Amino acid sequence: MVTGSSGTATAGPSWTVYIGSEISGALRVAVEVCVRVMGGKVAESIDEAVAAEGSSNGKGASNEGYIVCLPAAYATYVKTRERHYIPLVTPAWAFRSVLHNAQVLLPTEKFSANPRKLFSSIVLYTAQVEVEPDKVIRSLITHGGGQVVSHPSRSATHMICLRPEGKEFLQALNWNAEGAMLGVEALADSDVATSGTSFLAGGCRGSIPDCVLKYIMGQCQLSKHHIVSYNWVQESVHANRLLAENLYGFDHKADAVAAPPVVLSDVVMALQRDATLFPPPADATPVDIWKDISQNSANQWTSEAFVLAEHIATRLRQRMLQAIQAMGAKVLVLAGDDPGAMEAATHVVCAYQTGRAYELAMTLGKPVVGLQWLAASLALRTLLPMTFEELSIRNVLWYPAKKFGSIPGMESLIVTLSGFTARSTPSRDDMQAIIRLTGACWLPVLSRSHTTHLICLEPTGEKYKRAITWSCQNVVKLEWILQCVKQWRYLPEADFTWAGKPKLPKFDVHDALAVLDTAADKEITPLKPKDADAPKPPAVPALTTPVLLRTTQPDEAAPEPAAKGQKAKKAPAKAKTPTPKTKPPKAKEPKTKGLKTEEPKADAPAQKAVASKEGSKAGKAVKRPRDEPSTAFVAAKAVATSKRVAKSGAEDDDVVVVKRTVRTKAPKRVFLLTGTHEEIAINESIVQFLGGVVVHSQRAFDPTCTHVICRELRRTEKIVAACAAGKWILTPEYLRDSRAQGLFLCEEGYEWGLDKVSKDHYCDPRVWLPVAKYWRTTLAGGGARALEGWTLALLGDTVPPPSMCAHVIAAAGGVLVDVAALLKQFKAESDPPMLVLVAEDVKKSDKTLKELVRRKVPRVKPGFLVDYITKDQTARPRIEDYLA
Repeated sequence: MVTGSSGTATAGPSWTVYIGSEISGALRVAVEVCVRVMGGKVAESIDEAVAAEGSSNGKGASNEGYIVCLPAAYATYVKTRERHYIPLVTPAWAFRSVLHNAQVLLPTEKFSANPRKLFSSIVLYTAQVEVEPDKVIRSLITHGGGQVVSHPSRSATHMICLRPEGKEFLQALNWNAEGAMLGVEALADSDVATSGTSFLAGGCRGSIPDCVLKYIMGQCQLSKHHIVSYNWVQESVHANRLLAENLYGFDHKADAVAAPPVVLSDVVMALQRDATLFPPPADATPVDIWKDISQNSANQWTSEAFVLAEHIATRLRQRMLQAIQAMGAKVLVLAGDDPGAMEAATHVVCAYQTGRAYELAMTLGKPVVGLQWLAASLALRTLLPMTFEELSIRNVLWYPAKKFGSIPGMESLIVTLSGFTARSTPSRDDMQAIIRLTGACWLPVLSRSHTTHLICLEPTGEKYKRAITWSCQNVVKLEWILQCVKQWRYLPEADFTWAGKPKLPKFDVHDALAVLDTAADKEITPLKPKDADAPKPPAVPALTTPVLLRTTQPDEAAPEPAAKGQKAKKAPAKAKTPTPKTKPPKAKEPKTKGLKTEEPKADAPAQKAVASKEGSKAGKAVKRPRDEPSTAFVAAKAVATSKRVAKSGAEDDDVVVVKRTVRTKAPKRVFLLTGTHEEIAINESIVQFLGGVVVHSQRAFDPTCTHVICRELRRTEKIVAACAAGKWILTPEYLRDSRAQGLFLCEEGYEWGLDKVSKDHYCDPRVWLPVAKYWRTTLAGGGARALEGWTLALLGDTVPPPSMCAHVIAAAGGVLVDVAALLKQFKAESDPPMLVLVAEDVKKSDKTLKELVRRKVPRVKPGFLVDYITKDQTARPRIEDYLA
């Protein structure tokens, strides 16, 4: 049984509870009994509990304060919570703490008194439910403040099943029968109040009276194990209130297994064995750097002084304080109403735009930042920009929310995302964070019955098409939720909906290759600029530019695009004042077998080169400038990343014109970023702040990049291809120091290739440390690429995967063809080499492999490709050592 403690059982910080005035009678007595049994103090006023929360107990720990209230009175205490952190919980929090472990207070997150949290204090598990519906149930229950466990438990209040059968169903019937034996329904509130008052008057010594224990079990819904169908959750969410469970039960003939009479102490012991039913919440923010920042302290912020708002959760505020002090900065404490500490502050950290710290900061004109801004700055060890005027998801997340709680009217919304990934801008994690900020529920799957809003990055994808097919009303753009947060109100969706038919999805790789094969007999017209003297447009897929840069307006000097169906007009001739930067060298026509070209006339636009059928089949390599990506790579890139269907010729000309004007400007640094999602997000914000560009290619290499940032030099596609292409491969410190100086610094001091690797960086032992610098300097000095002129083919599912092989071969100057094309071109002892990378899973009986053996075509292991580029270049790997 649960025994009293006389207020001395718990060690460590003391805790104080204010019991709301709306709680009376037996319920109030039961709450006070639980508080006193666990060694807590009942406060006489709200101010007493608020003052206790976060105060020092004189022993190196902080005291704790709580407000126990009913959901109906929740709004009464919200203003207090906006100014100072203190949990607002239901009586079930105190009851469950006693029932599960009388010495330890449970986390408060699953016992919120917020009436919008429909499933607060409910513990639920599922049986017979498929994976996708189970995801929906878990999302709805968790968003509603409930707890979902993965297995049947005596401590649960509800079980969801589809049919009245199975061992889980019978077990629930037995637990339900046990609860009925306790006789909770027969208890009179007056008896509970009398017994509880006597127990309190006696100093809470001995065991808690049985009637009080039964009463608190009934209040926690543990006297009846509810067995309900899936519809109970669904319709409760739609009704925005908990519906009666008996309306969603099952008609069945099964009976509980006969069992001996239940002893109350046995039930309590069973509950106490489930002490881990409510695990402590994760203290980490989206950028988890609080817990170990002190282990890597650095005095880099010695001139900074921070003020932390009192409405930040106490435990999180303590970790933030330690992390800030580890960086050498000061943390100032506001004492009473004296604004003296605020005058010396350089940063004021707030979770909401409320409270004393925020109001003083606004009065004195001090910079105000959010929790995620501080987390990102600590992770990067540099102070990030504090300009939040531009409407972007990062600025919304990095600035304090308007108020504590949610946007009125958005709590009942259920939002699904489409098109957002870990590498997109904004990322999926950012979108989930902003959905939580509004108070809406994020649902990982599109549910016809539950999803109220689908936010699409672009009008493409299966979810978008399905939503259109289902005639979903609220298929909206990203800007809708950004504006809702900015204005802190539920805006109408009409101005933010995606209009028109869904765009076609991107090609499947195999389908695209099949299309290319069937088109081999048709005329192929390579893309050429209209003027011979005009620079060629860069081969940049439209989707590789960041989302925020896609709306960039063309130069005023650029000619207006021609109407659809009309030829684009030439821009008026300008005075000839060529400079080395604006006038590119005249393109030379390559001499290629099977490729016919005509010299353009002096006054006429250049004619398009037409390839004959024989030339298209031959697959002969065409030499190109060193900084131009190979045709094979461009084709593969277009297949892999394009999400748009090709438009008319006039629109293509418009794009070329815009690109042409951009090329006349000073070249920008174009970055490929690697690392965790948090590292990429932080580094991207620095690049954009300094005026650079970040390309998003997921895990693939993008030849348009000029710099690659990596903390670890591994044999990934981005790193290997960047080495082969002679790109700058730099450590993250380059961006950190550039941010501190306000401009991009010289790269040489940050390039991978130094004699030693610091403890903050890692180099794969299979990679030659100076390899990045070697290839960059070699290519910059006019040297040949690693595979310049080579012709290669792939046989089987190679490791590295075929897509990576294609990108690396193109970056290294080689040409990738299919095996049939290579066999047609093959000549013994050809120079440059012609090789086939043969996967290990290709059987010796394979007809293609037999033909390669018969023709004596060199066959090598796929690992040769990466080794040849990344191994020690003073003793470069030999083909003979990799023969398959």
